[in-house]
Amino acid sequence: MKTFSWTFLGSGIGFIFQIIIARILGAAEFGKANVILGFVGTYYTLLSFGLPTLLIRETGKNPEKSKEFFTELFNTYILLDIIFFPIIFLTLKKSLQSTDIFNNFNLSIIIISLLLTQIANLLYAYYIGIKKQNYTSFLRDTLLRVIRVISFFVLYIFLSNYIAYILAAVISLSVPFIISLTKLKKIKSFRIKWIFGNSWQFYLISITYTLYNNFSKILQKAYATNEAVGYLSIGITLGSIGAMLGSALASVTMPEFAQAWKEKNMEKIDYVFKEVSRWNSFIILPLIIFLITNLNRVLTFLGKDYSNGTIIVSLILISQFINSFVDQMGHY
Repeated sequence: MKTFSWTFLGSGIGFIFQIIIARILGAAEFGKANVILGFVGTYYTLLSFGLPTLLIRETGKNPEKSKEFFTELFNTYILLDIIFFPIIFLTLKKSLQSTDIFNNFNLSIIIISLLLTQIANLLYAYYIGIKKQNYTSFLRDTLLRVIRVISFFVLYIFLSNYIAYILAAVISLSVPFIISLTKLKKIKSFRIKWIFGNSWQFYLISITYTLYNNFSKILQKAYATNEAVGYLSIGITLGSIGAMLGSALASVTMPEFAQAWKEKNMEKIDYVFKEVSRWNSFIILPLIIFLITNLNRVLTFLGKDYSNGTIIVSLILISQFINSFVDQMGHY
């Protein structure tokens, strides 16, 4: 209930914030910001290497070694980033050169946001693994969104464009990075071979499960318009309401699954999965139906330039409801 409460509160804040931002910026500017965030999410998926999920599994089985695992994977990310960030910078420069968001500032923001996202998700996984899922929900779903809201409105006074939105995201992601530095512990070994030998399955799941959600924004920019990216982004925002309970329940169940698997208790795994799926259906389905039946009102409130996105948004809402079950199914 603590985990869901923070998730629900944070989702409500995020939902209202995104609606207001989308209205203030308009579809084109909102789309530009989400193209940049789409690049961040795409590169994060490619460079996540399944490490957060591996951390959840290992800390779920051995909570007394949680800080050692966290430090080891933190160092792994830093090492990988030293190798891959120059390559990413060059590919970004080539990808964005013909767009209206190409400049060194945006390139730097993508790189910085990528590093902060890696460490933030590792910290969330750490708290989930030690069964403090409510800490993750408070930090990720509520505190960071509040910071992002405040930062945006302060920055928008001076910038008045999409830059305020992406800078606000960077400011909020700095918080878990600072917290992560307090969790680091001196370790004796650095098991690169063991890490990748145990994380590659999680990495493949992450690639197939989350890559397209962010890459779709890049495709919309490449083959359509900034406005189309705006439609897609507001659809994902509304759809996050449908996925919020599934995410909260998945956070609660992952360490339970790891512990039950260690004990070879398959009956417990089966029971927990069916129970959380049932609760997900009872609570989220009415919310999705309400959003779909009132979609025209929501898009009208955002402005006339969003009225052409009804079909895109409807499809995303339905898919996110299905996605809320996939969260638990994948961890099951």
